[in-house]
Amino acid sequence: MPLPPDNARRAVYFDALLPGRSLRDRFALVAEAGFAGVELRDPEDEGLRDELRDAAAETGIAIHSVGPRGIWQKSLCSSTPSEAVHALRAVVHALHTAKHVGAETLLITTGHFDPSLARAEVLARLHKIVSDEILPAAQSLDIGLVIENTHNMPFADAPAYAQFIDAFNSPRVRALLDIGNVRSGLAAEWIDVLGPRIQKMHAKDFTVRRSDGKFTIRNVGEGVVDWPSVCRALERIGFNGWITSAEPRAHFVGRAVDRIARNRAWMDRARRVPQLGAAVHASQEALTRAFLKHTNLRSRQYLAWRAA
Repeated sequence: MPLPPDNARRAVYFDALLPGRSLRDRFALVAEAGFAGVELRDPEDEGLRDELRDAAAETGIAIHSVGPRGIWQKSLCSSTPSEAVHALRAVVHALHTAKHVGAETLLITTGHFDPSLARAEVLARLHKIVSDEILPAAQSLDIGLVIENTHNMPFADAPAYAQFIDAFNSPRVRALLDIGNVRSGLAAEWIDVLGPRIQKMHAKDFTVRRSDGKFTIRNVGEGVVDWPSVCRALERIGFNGWITSAEPRAHFVGRAVDRIARNRAWMDRARRVPQLGAAVHASQEALTRAFLKHTNLRSRQYLAWRAA
């Protein structure tokens, strides 16, 4: 069956791909699989900024967005002041990384917040710190901010999400809609309500267990999301932004590779037996190649539309 027209700018998370290999090799693998860009987490080592920028340029891959490090553990919305300050520092650091590597946006989330806090209080805290601290810094660096509807559901519905974005009254603050995190209503309805507020998207699917209502993240096309309706809605709003795969397989591959790399016994044996080290690297690459190939195929099959 022929694939629909390929109109999206497609990306993957960079951090899960072949940790331990050279940055250029990792970017080259993304390009080989047919993706145009990556999202990455702000590296702890500032010295990597130049390497990331240069490796991306050499392979023709765009670093379209950067996410701050550690703000899920220490949230911008935390009721503990020291944690909120730590998160703000991480965001400012990531803003400078985004500028250095040529990214157009910084990802903003509520992170994990105290469940005793009301949703309105969480959003009020996020709005204040973004308005007072983050947005002025982003304006000075010419970086956009995209706010995500994360899995802990800070936005009750699409109108609440739209109202939150509008409250900033700034074209620099827009939405990053994660399709797999839409748990109330239909994803296509959220797209219609948010309209041009959506600058970027994350693509993943999910299922709901009938016995207890538990949500499980799935690969695109393997869950309950109505992708044809999503595509029609994207066509209606003229969406032409970046779509980053947020499928669980990316995290599985990354964790599997990372587990091997962190296992000292394995690495000691690999150093003594060159063939073992070579086999580990070959397995890493084969897993990653297969993941990228099938992710791109699913993305093109389920998320393609005639852009305006």
